[in-house]
Amino acid sequence: MYDRALQGYEKALRPELLLTYLPALNTFFSFGDLYARTDREDAAKEMYSWALAGYKSVQGSSSKWCKELEDRLQGLQVASPKIGARQSEGADIESPRLGALKRKHSAISEGDST
Repeated sequence: MYDRALQGYEKALRPELLLTYLPALNTFFSFGDLYARTDREDAAKEMYSWALAGYKSVQGSSSKWCKELEDRLQGLQVASPKIGARQSEGADIESPRLGALKRKHSAISEGDST
């Protein structure tokens, strides 16, 4: 469902606006929670990082959501070494849209740096 929501937001908005649209950021956050609860820490970190980047640009780095995401990312960093074996078992189950989003985020980031 989260993947379909992100697809809808992406279709309705230009890709460069996806990380500035709060409902999409909330979806990234929730997607990260889902991955974290199902022992897919790498995917959770990726989704949390997307949400964090967006919340920082929209609300500023001192917002409560940024602090919450930073805490969750830090918690995953601490938990990752202990769960490495279990994580690799579920690593093949990821959102097919994640690769496309990564490419778009890279293109957007490169455009901001110029």
